[in-house]
Amino acid sequence: MIINDSLIEAVQASVGKRMAVWSLADRSVVATPWTLEDQTPVTLYVTQIGDDVFDVSDAGLASGALADAGVDLTRRAVGESFTLIRQGLRFAPAMGSDVGEWDVAVSVPQDQLGDALLEVSEAVVRTEALRALGRHRAPRTFGDRIIRTAAGIGLRVEPRAYLALRHSGARRRVAYRVSSERKDAFVQTITRASTTNGYDHAKALFSDALVGPERRVTALENSVRLDAWQVEGLTEVSQVVAERDLETFLAKAIAA
Repeated sequence: MIINDSLIEAVQASVGKRMAVWSLADRSVVATPWTLEDQTPVTLYVTQIGDDVFDVSDAGLASGALADAGVDLTRRAVGESFTLIRQGLRFAPAMGSDVGEWDVAVSVPQDQLGDALLEVSEAVVRTEALRALGRHRAPRTFGDRIIRTAAGIGLRVEPRAYLALRHSGARRRVAYRVSSERKDAFVQTITRASTTNGYDHAKALFSDALVGPERRVTALENSVRLDAWQVEGLTEVSQVVAERDLETFLAKAIAA
């Protein structure tokens, strides 16, 4: 299938129809097409703070949703994981005086407002993965268990982190970046629901990764069974770790 201009225009038009913008006394409100897990719309606020400087902020939407889910951002590993997601934005931190401590917010010139709105929206949605750290939430997925395991030994977790590629100079999303103050690792998962596609994706992703193989981790859900040639292929480009061994691996490789 050829992706042509008309298809791109159709997608852009569809997204545009699902967005709404209106003005308040001191700022503009942008209702985006994205929602949180509980179907709360991702709504952002744009405030002009200089001649050509605008703050784009979620006004505490992401942190408030996590707090409602029982996630304590004052816990070091949890708060630092949230901060990593905010620091992953390509724009300067918001400079306005009314920006809250836990807001997902940036400052940009007017010609970058569109990109900033998209990136802040995406970052807000990415913080949803930290719901796995809620006090009363049982882990629902392999990803939830990875986040809880890493945070449980004091490590930071950045969901859908960027991984730099060696040949193209581009960046691709990886499932998680797990880090301490001194070390980090990029984790790609293979679940029982995605064994074949998961193998292909992890092998291709890590084959072109700029970071060394000691910082690439393919994590296998306990129920995953790979053929010997698949394990060998993944071992050529990454550390292959079964779910049952993940805590011990992270404690030695990253937390130590």
